[in-house]
Amino acid sequence: MACERRRRLTLHCGAAKFRRDFKARRSQRLSSGMPMADDAGKQKPPSLDEFSKRLNAARGDNANAEATRAGTGSAMGRAFRVASELVAALFVGMLLGMGIDKLTGMGPLFLLIGLGFGFAAGLLNVSRAMKEMDKKSSGNG
Repeated sequence: MACERRRRLTLHCGAAKFRRDFKARRSQRLSSGMPMADDAGKQKPPSLDEFSKRLNAARGDNANAEATRAGTGSAMGRAFRVASELVAALFVGMLLGMGIDKLTGMGPLFLLIGLGFGFAAGLLNVSRAMKEMDKKSSGNG
């Protein structure tokens, strides 16, 4: 119980001492002309020339990042185009083979032949697309 009273007294005395010291320091600052907290963070704003230089530097870095992203995006687009050319040709060959199988009543013979022709047509389309993309990239570069 005595310890608890002593602790309360210490906390109370500590708070009173802190307040007293704070008021003393504040009055010293006011009398010495030191800036208060309101004026402490204020500085002169940078000149417009300095601001323009920083802005141009930031925009230049952003332009390089945009160019890198655009290159990655166009490569992804090319890959999707090539993949879709191949898949579409395989799908059409499969459908034609299944249709002929239904008409003739034969087993999966024409389905397999259709898949073969679809694969060949897909490879032909992919090679054409790659040649076209190569011409475009060498013409622009």
